[in-house]
Amino acid sequence: MSIKLRYIAIAAALSWAGSANASMKVGDFLEMEKDPQSRPYAALYIDAYMQALTVANGTLRFRGQAAFFCPPGTITLGGDNARNAVKTALKNGSAKESDDIGIILLKELQSAFPCQ
Repeated sequence: MSIKLRYIAIAAALSWAGSANASMKVGDFLEMEKDPQSRPYAALYIDAYMQALTVANGTLRFRGQAAFFCPPGTITLGGDNARNAVKTALKNGSAKESDDIGIILLKELQSAFPCQ
C-alpha cells in the first residue's frame, strides 16, 4: 500500500473509531475495553493510532527531520504496545483518565524511545 493510501486509511479509521473526531480520552478507551461488544473497536482504534504515529515518525526520519521517538530497528510497535503504554502511564501517574489517549501514547513513546 502506498504511503498516501495508508495515511488515508489510517485517517478514516481514526475518525470512524472516534465518532465525531479522532480524539478519545483514556477513560473512554478503558471503558470500551471492558465491554465485549466495544472491545474490537477499542483494539482497532489503539492499533490505528499506533500505526499513524509510526508512519508519521517514519516520514519525519525519511525526510531527514527530527523524529518524535526512536525505537530500535528490531522492535515492531502495535496495538498491544500502545495498550500497555497507556495502562503503564495510568499506573505511574503520568496520565489521567481525562487525558487524550493520543497525547499520552506519544509521550510514552518519547519516554521509552528517546532520540539521541
